[in-house]
Amino acid sequence: MYNSLLGWASVNHLHFHCYAFNHELVLDKLKLTLLAGDVFKTDPKYPLPAFVIKFDKENIEKVAEKVAAITDILHELDVAHNMVITSGRCYIFPRKHADTSIVSQCVDPACVELSGQFPCKVKTLVQQ
Repeated sequence: MYNSLLGWASVNHLHFHCYAFNHELVLDKLKLTLLAGDVFKTDPKYPLPAFVIKFDKENIEKVAEKVAAITDILHELDVAHNMVITSGRCYIFPRKHADTSIVSQCVDPACVELSGQFPCKVKTLVQQ
């Protein structure tokens, strides 16, 4: 997962959220629509538009070049974006600029939320 500047990242930086999740994500089975060539988009019924590129071990280098080309264009156009890589798919979510001077006390919609998870910002009591 990747958060760009003004895609709910507070400063311009690159970092990865990598973890094993023992449950199926919404994105794992999301219906896709062919956009052009080997680039897909999320189904119009899905509320979050994204470019999607499928991959496997055989085409990983070609996919990396395609992802770099798309994100380079978004960067040149000053379009904030997030990226989520799941099992066999890379999702690139173009985003509207976020005013990061106002931090949500509830949910900051970034990578985890885009993948279909819903983190809650509340204190929990840990029983000992």
